[in-house]
Amino acid sequence: AATTTTGTLTVSNSTTGSNLDPDGYTVTVSGSAGTGSQTMATNGNVIFANIPAGSYQVTLSGQAANCTVTSANPQTANVPAGGTATTSFTVSCAATTTTGNLMVSNTTTGSNIPTSPYTVTVSGAPGAASQPMAPNGSTTFTGVPPATYTVTLSGQPANCTVSNNNQSATVQAGQTANVSFTVSCTATVTPTTGDLTIATPTTGQNIPASYTLNFSGPAGSGSVAIASNTTTTFSAIPSGDYTLQLDAGATCTVAAPNPRTVTVPPNGATSTTFSVSCM
Repeated sequence: AATTTTGTLTVSNSTTGSNLDPDGYTVTVSGSAGTGSQTMATNGNVIFANIPAGSYQVTLSGQAANCTVTSANPQTANVPAGGTATTSFTVSCAATTTTGNLMVSNTTTGSNIPTSPYTVTVSGAPGAASQPMAPNGSTTFTGVPPATYTVTLSGQPANCTVSNNNQSATVQAGQTANVSFTVSCTATVTPTTGDLTIATPTTGQNIPASYTLNFSGPAGSGSVAIASNTTTTFSAIPSGDYTLQLDAGATCTVAAPNPRTVTVPPNGATSTTFSVSCM
């Protein structure tokens, strides 16, 4: 009778976990007689028939990124003449990630850096969300659907400027996108104030009860009523130069200069007198 010199090799796999590999694996058998490959379904098997008896190296490949071969790989199989050798691989698959993360940071320099947080807003087709972020800090948006987003920094005080606002960021599943803002702050100037006292000594007849004082300066422009024959103090007004003009009516005359410039000193006081004569 003829002597049998070939045998059979059966290869199988046991795959567990989540999101199992949808397209299976590749089994490669190599030995002194040559090399051959077959595709093996997840939790399936393949048969290499009529291969020369001998020792073979069996390798499993093509597993998805979320799947790991937990058994030995490659393995050694000894195929007997006229018989069958078997080998099995164990594969474990983890759940695949369908969302990503977006980490936003900022570098804030200068003077009078704010102590209150900024607001970071991320907006795109899936929607919008906001989170606080401390100056020179960071914040992370987790579980973000893959998409391209616009990232905006707001809430900075008037003395701070964002040089690279409204940035674009693309989030991919299983990955973290990064966005960084640069904020520059300048020193804030605290306004100083002073006091202004105005006297309106009046002589003559038919003296009106009040006059109109027109003013313009650091406090703005406008008009106020001011009593005749009295002194009136305007307290804690912004310091600086003011133009004052007293309107005493048609029957009264205001001594020059009218209008006049008066300087209110910072953290100090000044006064001026409008002398009025009426008939």
